[in-house]
Amino acid sequence: MGHRFSKRKLEGTDNLSPGRFSVSEEAPPHYSSYSTGSETAVSMETPTRRPSEVVNSRQDNRRPSIYSTMDAMPHLEFYANATATGRIRRCRPSLETLRKAIDDAESGSNMGDSGRGSVSALQESGIESEENGPGGKTAQPVRFGWITGVMIRCMLNIWGVILFLRLSWITSQAGILLTWLIILMSVLVTSITALSVSAISTNGRVSSGKSLDKSTQILFFLVLMVSFVNYFVGTLIPATPQKQSIGVFGYRSEIFLENLFPDWRGADGDFFRMFAIFFPSAIGILAGANISGDLKEPEIAIPRGTLMAIFWTTISYLAISSTVGACVLRDASGSMNDSLPLNFSEPCEGLSCGLGWNFTECQQSGTCAFGLSNNFQVLIQVSGFGPLIYAGIFAATLSSALAFLVSAPKVFQCLCKDNIYPFIGFFAKGYGKNSEPLRAYLLCYIIAMCFILIAELNVIAPLISNFFLCSYALINFSCFHASITNSPGWRPSFRYFSPWTGLFGAVISVVLMFLLTWWAALIAFGLIIFLFGYVVYKKPEVNWGSSVQASTYNMALSYSVSLAGVEDHVKNYRPQCLVLTGPPTLRPALVDFVGSFTKNVSLMICGDIHMDDEKSVSQRNSNDMIKWLNQRKVRSFYTSFKASGLREGARHLLQASGLGKLKPNILVMGFKMNWHESSSKGIEDYINTIYDAFDSNHGVCVLRMMDGLDIRDELETEVNQAFEVDEAIESDDQISDDDEKSVSQRNSNDMIKWLNQRKVRSFYTSFKASGLREGARHLLQASGLGKLKPNILVMGFKMNWHESSSKGIEDYINTIYDAFDSNHGVCVLRMMDGLDIRDELETEVNQAFEVDEAIESDDQISDADSDVDNTKNTANDQIKTVFQSKQGKKTIDVYWISDDGGLTLLVPYLLTRRKRWRRSKVRVFIIGDQQTMENDRKEMMTLLQRFRLDVHDVIVVTDSERPPLAKNMRRFEETLTPFRLNEGQLDERTAQQQRTEFTWKVTDKEMDALRPKSEKKVRLNEIIRRNSKYAALVLVSLPVAQADCPSSLYMSWLDTLSYGIHCPVLLIRGNQQNVMTFYCQ
Repeated sequence: MGHRFSKRKLEGTDNLSPGRFSVSEEAPPHYSSYSTGSETAVSMETPTRRPSEVVNSRQDNRRPSIYSTMDAMPHLEFYANATATGRIRRCRPSLETLRKAIDDAESGSNMGDSGRGSVSALQESGIESEENGPGGKTAQPVRFGWITGVMIRCMLNIWGVILFLRLSWITSQAGILLTWLIILMSVLVTSITALSVSAISTNGRVSSGKSLDKSTQILFFLVLMVSFVNYFVGTLIPATPQKQSIGVFGYRSEIFLENLFPDWRGADGDFFRMFAIFFPSAIGILAGANISGDLKEPEIAIPRGTLMAIFWTTISYLAISSTVGACVLRDASGSMNDSLPLNFSEPCEGLSCGLGWNFTECQQSGTCAFGLSNNFQVLIQVSGFGPLIYAGIFAATLSSALAFLVSAPKVFQCLCKDNIYPFIGFFAKGYGKNSEPLRAYLLCYIIAMCFILIAELNVIAPLISNFFLCSYALINFSCFHASITNSPGWRPSFRYFSPWTGLFGAVISVVLMFLLTWWAALIAFGLIIFLFGYVVYKKPEVNWGSSVQASTYNMALSYSVSLAGVEDHVKNYRPQCLVLTGPPTLRPALVDFVGSFTKNVSLMICGDIHMDDEKSVSQRNSNDMIKWLNQRKVRSFYTSFKASGLREGARHLLQASGLGKLKPNILVMGFKMNWHESSSKGIEDYINTIYDAFDSNHGVCVLRMMDGLDIRDELETEVNQAFEVDEAIESDDQISDDDEKSVSQRNSNDMIKWLNQRKVRSFYTSFKASGLREGARHLLQASGLGKLKPNILVMGFKMNWHESSSKGIEDYINTIYDAFDSNHGVCVLRMMDGLDIRDELETEVNQAFEVDEAIESDDQISDADSDVDNTKNTANDQIKTVFQSKQGKKTIDVYWISDDGGLTLLVPYLLTRRKRWRRSKVRVFIIGDQQTMENDRKEMMTLLQRFRLDVHDVIVVTDSERPPLAKNMRRFEETLTPFRLNEGQLDERTAQQQRTEFTWKVTDKEMDALRPKSEKKVRLNEIIRRNSKYAALVLVSLPVAQADCPSSLYMSWLDTLSYGIHCPVLLIRGNQQNVMTFYCQ
């Protein structure tokens, strides 16, 4: 997969000088290092290549790893995102490719899939290349530095019309001191936001954006500089009598002192009103960050350019406010007749009298038309040449307006393309080569015109201030939130920020919003809450890797780890179900039923077991299943597991699925409807799955419906054959050797306690298997929940591998191979003295890594991965089941035949809490005698009342001892006939041989011994069919068979109990431990 350089190529690179790199599509970059003082830099250089060498360059564009010619060395392009450029990027070889490929240094054909493409992905990293003409010449993309790319751009956006038309008026209202305070408060908010923006924008590369032409912005900048110079020169020119008549006198100390303090006038005469009007002149700090993809070094350019822009614009605001306050009076009439002669006797009040002008009349009558307080064009009057100030106004306005009119539609177009909100997709369409958002341009123009038509700058400015403060609050909070989540992906190049400054900036922005315009703040927050709530509710199919995901992960992990150290208590018991659904799309009724009593209450895991002859489920298929569950509003995890049979898969899922306390305690299965036609091994595998659940102290639920649960005929797809196939299903592995005992709960708690004492945030999972490979393979598949699943396998190095048996070494190495095959990373830790401290502790420990015994696993995980979705229309075809309909006033009949700890009563109680089952009435049937019927009923009512369960009625069944009807018993025997041994027709030797070989068959002796139990099952079925004709659901205690009971006989019992019942039947049995209590503690 790597490429080879000829001597001529290598010699061609010797004369290249180090520096910035540039690449063409045909020439692969060559790396070299050089020293710059105390640091070592790495440069990328492009050797000159002849046209004949360009032909095969696509195959010779990557260096191989020393491990294998198929393996690749680290390369920037492997991490680049080429989706924005629309070109295929090169990819590193997958684990499957590395595992299957032949390591042949002379073979170049294997490079095709993983090494194809070009260096186009480097375009996303600021290394774009474009072909010009047949000669293959390349044009260097323009990369901006921090001055032209960020500082000047931000300054042009910050300076606006407020500077020229309102700053002088604000100075007259608030005085010079409070004006400076307003400016510094605005700068505080924007500076903190600039730090947050610098951190966010340097946490990854951003694609190039649309911006003003460099020459255009330079022109605007020069015009503004000329207008500023024009103004400051005007303050130094002695004032003419005409200027003095409008209040302009040049620098005077008495004018400066007079304007130092506030003089509030009119309805807008308020500090926060002045702040609201001024704040739009401080915005525009995002101009540099918006084009970070076009910057040479964004991690340096954005913070430096933005902060310098804020600094220089702040200096300009402070300078203009102080100079205008030192040169211009607050009130002036503009009349030359108001000048005072040398010896005047007229009454005169105010500062103007000492300056030779009498503005008393207009001051008292409020008719002064000039001065800081009355005229918004003071800067034009003070300047040396007024038209230059007009030019500055147009330059500032156009630069700010055009920047926003160009960037805002682009951002809105991206939002529309994400399809997050309805009715805005119309604006996602782009036109031309660059996909220009013409429709969004038009919308932005219309919105701008609506604000312009208000024609009151003092009204428009506070509204703009409110929304910009809102956006700055969100930016600062985003930076704070991303920092405190401790996500490994949060690695901003800009280091000079703190999450707490971000939080402070967010808080102060929100406070200022309400102080400025409280009603606009309420509207803004109402809009934000509505939009955020809509996204949370709809869960759109977009993934930005947001800090909300990281925070959710942190909370889930923290709570799960904390919960793992808490002892179980019956008051907090929750039915946590592992549901063997196969693909959930094929058994929606089973999914809906379990989801009805676990949603918002407890854990539900849909387990999909794949046999060895089936292809593994791809990540895409798993995502489709999760999407289907979400669309069906079922709160469940989905776990696929590869095993040789149903029993093996269910056994390992019961042990390994879940995290800490979030582990299943109930196994839920569908009834095997075609068990009559199934092979004997298939029945045995199904029944042994139930036995294994009992042996591992799990409750069991078996759901049966009249027409079955599988809807494959409706979907016409191939699905998991776990419940419905006729092939023999057999598992060669056992959960553990007979001489091993299961790990006790006490031992597990000791391990968790030890981890907590060591301050290690970790879960502990014990797993019983025949060997290291088998246990690790099943743990990798089944451990974890949803996104909280391991993606790396960490092992200790096998220190004594020299003395170990060949099978032990093979088992260890195959464990690593299996991790690669399942697309997991692998870490192997080795220490000088090893990792095992059994000699120090003098205890027996797991021999997984250090023993010499032969460890062998018979099962192999298929490495045939497929991206083919075997379940068509999983996202769109939502088949409605009976459990999605309202049940009305039907009854839920509970036949509590055996006390299992209360699970049989807890499930119907949880069902009645759901809206669809709320009107259903629960009836409890118990077995009793005619003589003690009333006492039995009262005793059960008392127990149910103490459990605080709302039960409609308790019915005592007194005729359970009657023999069943002959036809029903005959049906039972006929059903069991194919599974009888028929010893009477065989000689003793043959009969003994078949008893040993076919343990699942029922002998005559077993049939006679278990006949009373069989008759009771048939009789109970008759009672159920008689009493529950109109029930919505029937729950029956699941019988627990003894270890020597043949699987076919037990299967016939389950069939008999649930036979002929029109409504869904749930055979349920807890683990014989209390799940309800009537005590407070």
